[in-house]
This record gives sequence, structure tokens and C-alpha cells, in this order.
Amino acid sequence: MVLDHVWTQLVGNRAKFWVLHAVQNDTLYVKVKIAVAKNELIARRQQLIGELNKHFSTPWIKRIEIL
Repeated sequence: MVLDHVWTQLVGNRAKFWVLHAVQNDTLYVKVKIAVAKNELIARRQQLIGELNKHFSTPWIKRIEIL
């Protein structure tokens, strides 16, 4: 899946702490393994949405929810 590849490339080594769990409609669900990583994801959420949407002809990701 394109999204898995883009996610891994974008987040780099954080992928071991931020696991793309599911996609539903315009929302990505990300499972976070440790609290420090959760805080960083909260801080970078909007930036990540913008970066992810650059890889699609129509921007469709509106939210990242943390599990």
C-alpha cells in the first residue's frame, strides 16, 4: 500500500513507535507504543498530515487519531 510506504519514509525510525494501525474515511489511526512518542506525534500531527497529503493527487487525510 502506498500509504504504508510513505508513512515509513516520512517518520523514519519513529515507525517503530508510531505504527499505522488503520485508515477510515479521512482519518489515520496510529498506535503509539510509548508516552514520549505520543507527545511528539501530537506536536507533529498537522505537519505529518500536510506531508502525507503531498503524495496524493487529492489531499484526503484530515486527521490523525492516536490509539
